[in-house]
Amino acid sequence: MDIAGGMLATLPECFEERTKDRGLIVKWAPQVKVLSHPSVGGFLTHCGWNSCLESMSMGIPMLGWPYNCDQFLDCRFCKDVWKIGIDLEGVGVDENMLVRKEEIEKGVRRLMQGPQAQELRKRGMELKEAACKAVAQEGSSFTNLNRFIHDMAQLSKSASV
Repeated sequence: MDIAGGMLATLPECFEERTKDRGLIVKWAPQVKVLSHPSVGGFLTHCGWNSCLESMSMGIPMLGWPYNCDQFLDCRFCKDVWKIGIDLEGVGVDENMLVRKEEIEKGVRRLMQGPQAQELRKRGMELKEAACKAVAQEGSSFTNLNRFIHDMAQLSKSASV
């Protein structure tokens, strides 16, 4: 379904039949579970905030294909700041805002085999380790969440007195 228009997205005629031996089309998939599978080497993503965080927490390099809103900024952060991604740089779109399959293939090849591929995988593992440390007991996220809960409980007690 197209989120903006509420209309069903359509695939080219016979697409599912032509690709049934090479892929699987599903309506929904548990993204974190998919990203955590050891056979996943990269993630073609629109660069929504949650997708970026999920990919980083699994150590998976990203090929950014932002479409609107904050996705462009998120994509730049993945590429230029966190250095765990690349984008479809220099790719043009047609009058329907579509990117040609050859451009996607070129981007996936750069992500998986290009000169940056090894560094992206290494950086992915570093970010995965950092995320694991942050949520572990005594990690920064663990500590900050507990501090927040404690502070809210204190405010609630003082408000009810």
